[in-house]
Amino acid sequence: MPQGATDWYVDHKEKMEMAFFDDLLPEIEARYAAAAQRGGRMIGGASPSGHCAMR
Repeated sequence: MPQGATDWYVDHKEKMEMAFFDDLLPEIEARYAAAAQRGGRMIGGASPSGHCAMR
């Protein structure tokens, strides 16, 4: 997981949410056999990252 610091993975000081969906996710899909359906995906995190994963 990228380090979101105190931004809670939304676009505040750093564009964390946009970076996740526009940069990280397409890179993962290009390199790995990722499921296209929501039921075939998972995201997780510890501490504040867990909150961000639920969001």
